[in-house]
Amino acid sequence: EWYLDIEEVKGKASYRQMGYRVKLLNKEMGDRIVTHILPVDLQNYREKRKKKGVSLATIDDEITQAKMIVKKAWENKKVSANTLHTFLSIKNLLKSNANARDEIYTKEQFEKLINHKHCSQYLKGILATAFYTGMRKSEILNLTRDKIDLNNRRIKLEAIDTKTGEPRTCPICDELYRILKKIPTALLDPHVFLYNGKPIKDIKTTFKTLCEKAKVPYGRKVKGGLTFHDLRHTFNTNMRKAGVDKETIKAITGHNTDSMFTRYNKIDRDDIDQAVEKLEVFLNGN
Repeated sequence: EWYLDIEEVKGKASYRQMGYRVKLLNKEMGDRIVTHILPVDLQNYREKRKKKGVSLATIDDEITQAKMIVKKAWENKKVSANTLHTFLSIKNLLKSNANARDEIYTKEQFEKLINHKHCSQYLKGILATAFYTGMRKSEILNLTRDKIDLNNRRIKLEAIDTKTGEPRTCPICDELYRILKKIPTALLDPHVFLYNGKPIKDIKTTFKTLCEKAKVPYGRKVKGGLTFHDLRHTFNTNMRKAGVDKETIKAITGHNTDSMFTRYNKIDRDDIDQAVEKLEVFLNGN
């Protein structure tokens, strides 16, 4: 409760999700004094979540959330170094990049989605914003009108709007400009994407249904299946193929490290074919 009441935390785009994870942890261990929690307790929590069919990546995120809370508490002299060590001693179930995905959207797949008759205006705007800016879903759903500058074609995110806590600017291309301009402005709510006058909390079900109707493979467990987050991978890859330098792409997408950039930038068959062509040109002296 102390952590979730911190003003900086309350301003994060992922605040609702953080609250849900805290609720899960409290259900299991919330009645204990934190100094009495042992590594085996956290390990047991993970095993129980695994038995419920929760993905390893999600479980790792939940434990990471707990580590963040305890680290913040330690920095503010609310828990001891021993307690901090207990939580930090729990390693991720997944190895680094073990859950990285190779799927990216083709232009044809993306256009099948946004041009489909069952794609609502608000969903079209959300998908287009992800495809043309690489913004995260939470950043898009929490986007407000004051962040969009259509005249200068910029989306300006402040530190509290981003997952990394760093402000950044995303350019608006011609196609995204045309789509965003058609979205009506609400009088009583500042959010860009609304349904029945209220901010959209999630689009998982709506997006899954659209993929099924458009016959675009959907989901991690489907061969070649795509997810909403793959739109971010696609943006990274398309920018790199367009010749945009790595540092500029990282500045737009908010990737702080080269390792994360590499994870989201996918090398496909076209890249490999072009590499061979370049080698042949070099060897032939042309």
